[in-house]
Amino acid sequence: MQSLHDFRVLLPVANPEHVEQLASLAAALAKANDGLVLALHVQSDPSAVEQVPPVLKRAEQIVAEAGIPVRTIVKVGRDAVSGILETAREIEADVIVMGWQPSLRPLRTRERLLGSTLDRLLADPLCDILILHAGTFHAARHILVPLSRSAQIAGALRHALRLAEWWDGQVTAITVVGERATELERAAVGKTLHEALGKYAEHPRLTTRIVTAPSPVEGIVQQAAKHDLVMLDTSQEGILVRVLFGDVPEKVAAATDTPVVVVKRRVGPVTHWLRRGLDRASAVLPRLTDNDRVEVYKAIRRAARPDADYFVMIGLAAGIAALGLLLNSPAVIIGAMLVAPLMAAIVGLGMGVVMGDLPLLRLAASATLRGMVLAVGVGIVAGFLALDSTPTAEILGRTRPTLLDLGVALVSGAAGAYALCREDVSASLPGVAIAAALVPPLATVGIGLAWGNISVSGGALLLFLTNLIAISAASTVIFLMFGFRPGEETERINILRRGGTAAIALLLIVVVTLGVLTFRLVSQVRFNQDVRAAVAAEVAQLSQVEVDDIKIQPMAYGGIHLDVAIRSPRSVSYEQTVGIQQGIAKRINRTVSLLLTVIPTTQLDPFIPPTPTPTSTRTPTPTPGPSPTPTATSTNTPTPTPTSTPTLTPTATRTPTPTPTFTPTPISARITNTGRVGVLMRDAPGRQGKIVAALSDGTPVQILYRRESVNGEAWVEVRDLLGRTGWIMARFVEILP
Repeated sequence: MQSLHDFRVLLPVANPEHVEQLASLAAALAKANDGLVLALHVQSDPSAVEQVPPVLKRAEQIVAEAGIPVRTIVKVGRDAVSGILETAREIEADVIVMGWQPSLRPLRTRERLLGSTLDRLLADPLCDILILHAGTFHAARHILVPLSRSAQIAGALRHALRLAEWWDGQVTAITVVGERATELERAAVGKTLHEALGKYAEHPRLTTRIVTAPSPVEGIVQQAAKHDLVMLDTSQEGILVRVLFGDVPEKVAAATDTPVVVVKRRVGPVTHWLRRGLDRASAVLPRLTDNDRVEVYKAIRRAARPDADYFVMIGLAAGIAALGLLLNSPAVIIGAMLVAPLMAAIVGLGMGVVMGDLPLLRLAASATLRGMVLAVGVGIVAGFLALDSTPTAEILGRTRPTLLDLGVALVSGAAGAYALCREDVSASLPGVAIAAALVPPLATVGIGLAWGNISVSGGALLLFLTNLIAISAASTVIFLMFGFRPGEETERINILRRGGTAAIALLLIVVVTLGVLTFRLVSQVRFNQDVRAAVAAEVAQLSQVEVDDIKIQPMAYGGIHLDVAIRSPRSVSYEQTVGIQQGIAKRINRTVSLLLTVIPTTQLDPFIPPTPTPTSTRTPTPTPGPSPTPTATSTNTPTPTPTSTPTLTPTATRTPTPTPTFTPTPISARITNTGRVGVLMRDAPGRQGKIVAALSDGTPVQILYRRESVNGEAWVEVRDLLGRTGWIMARFVEILP
């Protein structure tokens, strides 16, 4: 079957009232494309599969009478949608033809237009779906196809031209413009339409026309009365316009007696998931009644009006923000954010775009612009009052916007619009104002202008413009999701289109700009990290030296100036400084200017504390002892012979007395962290010393008083249980408690 007929039209039938019109349309499509019709009936009772329903027999008869090959299928499914989708996949259908009866009651904001069955099919169509609004026709010789000005060639036009060839008819493609459109605008629309038609522009059965009407619906209805069939393509518009004007087919069908065919084409996966995401997000939001939307609109319009209170509060908020910036006080700056009413005017821009309200747009734009000028002026005055000041951290923090700031502004704008639409959460507006931070950047712009610092004022202005564009764009989306619409007037629709296009273009410009700045900032941070790592690596080659501070300043021609402060217990020579400079330049491949500041330090190592021990010394003390002394006498008489007699005389001798002195006491420790391979004890610090002994993990040792550093590695003198002394790297020694 598929090999004989490449074009397959699936015709689900259930309602006998519509079967003749649907079968006629399906037969015409199949005949125009040299295809066949597969008539389908879905039922839930498996026992009735063998019975062909009368409605299915009638559809088969009508198609067969038109001379078109036809097949009938009875499908068992849990519901009509499942059966239709399964059959469409199995037969690889090119077109599905179905019926549609518009609702007579007004639909709420996010309620679907075409009914539960069609809505589920249209959510992700497997192929083109043609939906016929009931009407009597057999051969439509005059077919009307409305086209959007911004659309590419519509699927409805392609099917209409095929049907016109079969019915020997004519197709008229129209585009509706507003009553106030100038001749120049009409000419531009005609040129755009001609380009969009492409190869179909010169089709012999196609005529194009530009119709003037207050709204698209009125223009289509006026022209529908002159034609036999209207074919509308719901896929030719973008997601935004589909959300806004999805009820156009229903309004056209309800306002005209001419049969209406709505064509739904299959879309790409990206568009499909975007639409599903938008629908899911809309379903989560609470619903607003018409009265609620009117009240929200009035409140926003009233808040966006620039009266005396508005300017007074803007001036006070800018003054508070300027003082907080100069004082480097975040608390004062937060107070300025709470006072400023500027966000109401910016949200008014979003409401003006959504409603297509040009007066509101002008009002909100005027209020925003004048508030900006006032805030910048207050910042200039504050800057002149503090000309001797230097940029604080709070000021500098508002001069380097990144993509993160854009994200904050988008979320803040959405939160602000949501809070305005919901009275229950309106108390969160102060927090939104804090996150948005509109006035402090403007005050920073004024301070930068007063100081003649273009980088400060330019960066702060970019931050404010980022917040302005993101908040207005995010609020626009939220208002759309809450059901705000511009109405059917073409002028309002055009304002929405131009405003939405401008918002998207500005957002893209901001994203690209901030993306470049963010990339540069990240690159600078990484470069600074590389510079700090290079400085640390070069300084580490000096013994017992630590880096205290590194300041990096760019120089001309890509060079950098480094102001490095180090701590060292000894002086650093000129040759060592030159070596550090050359090493850093080689590591980062840049020209380096180095200013090295050495901070003298004294290292006290608690690893080996001093302890007092008594020692003995000798001091002189008097002691008794014999000392022989001879004496002699002469007489004329016999006398005894000379003799010697001992006498006692004092003599000086030295005896020891104890006096306290300080000498180190060995500390008990053990060998560890060698990976069970042990460690070598050497007669001198460093790996060049001779091996004295090999000590395994857990060997007890005593740490003596000497400690040295060799090539950045700490060595300590130890003594083992056998009395051998030597040097071991400190990282292998653990002090015992």
